[in-house]
Amino acid sequence: MHDLLETVAAVDGCQSPLAEAWFAAGERIGYAPRSRALVASEDAPLRIFLRREGDPAHAVSFLPGFPDGSFGWAKVRSYLPNATEMPKLFLDYVGMGDSDKPKDYDYSTAERADLVEAIWSGLGVHSTTLVAFDFSSLVVLEILRRRLGRSERGETPSGRTSAVSSFSMAGSSRTGTLTRGTPRRCCASSPTEPAAASAGRSPFSRGCRE
Repeated sequence: MHDLLETVAAVDGCQSPLAEAWFAAGERIGYAPRSRALVASEDAPLRIFLRREGDPAHAVSFLPGFPDGSFGWAKVRSYLPNATEMPKLFLDYVGMGDSDKPKDYDYSTAERADLVEAIWSGLGVHSTTLVAFDFSSLVVLEILRRRLGRSERGETPSGRTSAVSSFSMAGSSRTGTLTRGTPRRCCASSPTEPAAASAGRSPFSRGCRE
């Protein structure tokens, strides 16, 4: 019950000390949804909460769930490897957490995928493991659909189009890796599996087969 009240307090803006510390360790970056790109904060139509730890080039991307947004990862984070062993990106979609919450905005799975890809492009993410639960599983599927489409059209990977190397969707008990732009079929995995990295393998992926 305490955890639930703490989450609700953070979402409603009456932040607990833990929530305040979480958001204080991040930043609000500029985002232009029409151009689907990060922009200078002073010129930005919107500002998005982003917390980055370590080198983003090969960071694990933790997508938010509803209703607690990126703050939902706060207590999971302490069980993960440090920023050197596992660089991390946490974010809040438009309308969530410490991101702007415009009333006149076209909220959708597609625009959330646009934001994630814009962050990868803007931060120079070359490859990433996507970790998601709840409604962010739909965002993962949209990103994978786009990647597959680009591969089928023969587009040369660059910038935002080449980022995803593997994924884990805890809410749907699915993990996978990507080969030549195509998701592999994978078996179920437990969202409580310890996040212990092994050589050449994502700590969020196991049991995959062609």
